[in-house]
Amino acid sequence: MDKYIISSGLIFNDKDQILLVKHKPEFESGFYWFVPGGTALENEQAIDALKREVNEETNIDIGSANELIYTIGHTNHKRKWHSGIYVYLIKDWSGDIKINDPDEDIVELKWFDKEEAANVINDIPFKVMKEPLITYLKGEKTKRHWLYIEDTEGEIQLLK
Repeated sequence: MDKYIISSGLIFNDKDQILLVKHKPEFESGFYWFVPGGTALENEQAIDALKREVNEETNIDIGSANELIYTIGHTNHKRKWHSGIYVYLIKDWSGDIKINDPDEDIVELKWFDKEEAANVINDIPFKVMKEPLITYLKGEKTKRHWLYIEDTEGEIQLLK
């Protein structure tokens, strides 16, 4: 089973809006909005992957004070992988926001208020990605660690 580290950042501006990036379709999905981030390179730490991926997707630099909000463990038996996903709160950042993606997966950047963000994120087909984030954006009490198991048929179960 392949193993991946994925880091994402909830980037807020001074109006308490969150920055989302619009991704090209992947797997069976269409275009979708989500927070910036991506997969760590071999031997790269989660926080270093966060800084690199956010810069690649948005052209901004992350400051040093970043709070880990929650983590997600996702074992996917259908695709034979396990992902450790780290989601950080980012309020300390600098730079001019623009697409800087060498992979050309990002097609648009936009600020959303929390309610709008939760609505557009709800449209993506990836339960593992959206469920914890929507819970956080709605101000509901969230777990510190979410653990999902996906069987070979693609059925996903959140473990308590």
